[in-house]
Amino acid sequence: MASDNSSLKKKNSRLAKENQALKQANQDLPAASAAAGLNVWETEEKSGKLQLKIDNQTGQAVSDLLVLAVAANGRITLNSLPSYFPVGGVKPRYFYRKKVAIGGTEGSLTGAYAGSDMVCLFADASGVYWFKGNRGANRKNRQPSPLQEAA
Repeated sequence: MASDNSSLKKKNSRLAKENQALKQANQDLPAASAAAGLNVWETEEKSGKLQLKIDNQTGQAVSDLLVLAVAANGRITLNSLPSYFPVGGVKPRYFYRKKVAIGGTEGSLTGAYAGSDMVCLFADASGVYWFKGNRGANRKNRQPSPLQEAA
């Protein structure tokens, strides 16, 4: 009887932890869904610069948008990003905008474009930073962007 009771307590404890994890995932879902609404793509090349179209359908203005061109053959993650830009190495081609309103806007990468993939980092209206890789996956980043730290 005591072992049945102990087993039920363990099961209850496990279910309570799973329930808490599901609640947290449910709270994170709207933010991740909103972050997925920011899309950047190339439109054309003019005078050696790649023109970009930025479509913000997140339902809110975003800030600190940093788009980087990365010469990569595979999936780029936030953790792998520094390896593409070693100190003293190739200077990144980038686009930066402090605020991006809801809707469409345009921009261009600095410098000449060399057929790279694009990734972006940005902050949502609550100040949560996001990384969007070259395969479209969003990842919440609890750290401020490097531009924020330099300011």
